[in-house]
Amino acid sequence: MPRRSQFRTQEAYERARRRKIMELRRRKRKIRQIVKCCILAGMAAIAILVCVGVGLGIRAIVNSFSKKSVTESVLAQRYEVMPDISTVHMEEDPVPTLDLVICLDPGHGGYDPGTNSTDGSRQEKDDALSMGLALQQALQQLGAQVVMTRSDDTFISLGERGQIANQAGADYFVSIHRNAIDKDNTSADPQGIEIFVPTSARENPDGSFELGQAVMTAMESVGISENRGVRYGSQGSENSDYQVNRDTGMPSCLIEMGFMTNETDNQLLDEHLNDYAKAVAKAIVKLATDDGEEEPPRGMVLENEKIQDVESLSNEEVIWAPGSKTDENNRPVGALDFQKKYGDYQASFIVPDGEGELYLTFDEGYGAGYTEEILDVLKERDLSAVFFVTLPFAKSNEQLIQRMIDEGHIIGNHSAYNSKDGIVSQSLEDQRTEVKELHDYMLDHFNYQMCLFRYPNGRFSEQSLAMVNNLDYQSVFWSFSYNDYEEENQPKPDDALKTMLKQLHGGAIYLMSARSSTNAQILDQFITGAQSEGYHFGTYSVKSSAVDQGGQEENSTESPDGSSGGENGSESGESGGSSSDESRDGSEE
Repeated sequence: MPRRSQFRTQEAYERARRRKIMELRRRKRKIRQIVKCCILAGMAAIAILVCVGVGLGIRAIVNSFSKKSVTESVLAQRYEVMPDISTVHMEEDPVPTLDLVICLDPGHGGYDPGTNSTDGSRQEKDDALSMGLALQQALQQLGAQVVMTRSDDTFISLGERGQIANQAGADYFVSIHRNAIDKDNTSADPQGIEIFVPTSARENPDGSFELGQAVMTAMESVGISENRGVRYGSQGSENSDYQVNRDTGMPSCLIEMGFMTNETDNQLLDEHLNDYAKAVAKAIVKLATDDGEEEPPRGMVLENEKIQDVESLSNEEVIWAPGSKTDENNRPVGALDFQKKYGDYQASFIVPDGEGELYLTFDEGYGAGYTEEILDVLKERDLSAVFFVTLPFAKSNEQLIQRMIDEGHIIGNHSAYNSKDGIVSQSLEDQRTEVKELHDYMLDHFNYQMCLFRYPNGRFSEQSLAMVNNLDYQSVFWSFSYNDYEEENQPKPDDALKTMLKQLHGGAIYLMSARSSTNAQILDQFITGAQSEGYHFGTYSVKSSAVDQGGQEENSTESPDGSSGGENGSESGESGGSSSDESRDGSEE
């Protein structure tokens, strides 16, 4: 095994250690295969010798008779009743061409049916087996060796399932299940796929979370009703594992293949069973055959507690504006009120407990040539900020995006195309697309995981907040902004600086347009002025809203407010909430 002292970081050491373990497993399998082949070859040679000996003996006996004891007519009759073996087709499993062993575990079986559909017409054990067999075939066609915990309607105990995987020396373990609504929750009709990985992978990454992500992404590419996330632990608690995940000694995940109590999930599974299997098989093989040098996605990952019945929530548009009224600490009252009202939706309008901290955010809807100057100032000052970008900006400014990532800034999601009317003017599905299209682009092209969302023009609704929350995002607003977004009508630098310093307050989320020449010019002065007033600039971080019964957080990173977290906001207005007269025109950002 490699020595820890040979590596600069713990992460590099862990990757080398895992590769060494995989290499040792492969050597053991090759040795077993060689020994098995030798034994089979020896048995075949003995069988051939026996057959030859028997044949020679029979021939000698036959030749010892001067006359044939059996006439040709009798022989002809015998040949007529013998089967034509040339027409017999023996189906064999494809010969593995990859040094890869996957253990598939169709849940339940035998006298344990699992859960049922609402009308009782289908059982979990049957759906799990159907998916397991389809995935087995897809993996074998790609050259992987597949070990099944069960291939028919047989009950296998939980302990035996883990033993089967461990004894086979599997590289990955995938347990397949279906979900069901809580019997006590008769008002909701949840849907979608969720995947659970062992809690040990949180502190000691072993590839389980990456396996879960690969499977989820593959199924999304085919089409699912909802992505409910890749989560640690189990449905009961993020700190309590399913036994099959706990007992297996390799990267593992447990898939809940949609809700049996939801007709959409049932229909999708029936229509796309083979497509799911092929996509998941490709994803697992790709993950396994990677050279191991690729780094996990940068950025931050949230695991939000999901909000049910999103469609039933109000879609009435609210236009955010913190207003001019402040409390004794110079904090906008509107921001404090909205934080209390919408904080449970993972929305951040201000950092209530920020005290002397300030947070910088920049809207990057469309570039105007000032971003490099802003980045230069932040680098010189050793400060980080949040840059909310759109899809066109990301596509046309790849070097700037990469620089932001490399220099430790956070890239926020400002929606794919930043509609002037806001995403709330669209259908709920189109709103999801606005978030996910940019999210997927950043993940595919920059290996960057986004989790912070800013609404174009500050237009949102209760429904849209819940939708963003369920996509494992935090909605980010602001507690300060000013009219800096009109490129041809920039405020005077001295006036702008006075305005920004006059409204200093603890926990402030500052929105600044990156298209502003004034902002680029006064940023360094603003930082100096704020620091001289006793303020310091914090690095924005987030945490999950999902907690177990003990109140433990899902993520180790904490939001600056110590509660629901969030990013920095954009755009200001006359009063907290609905005034559009002085709210920013998001069409420019």
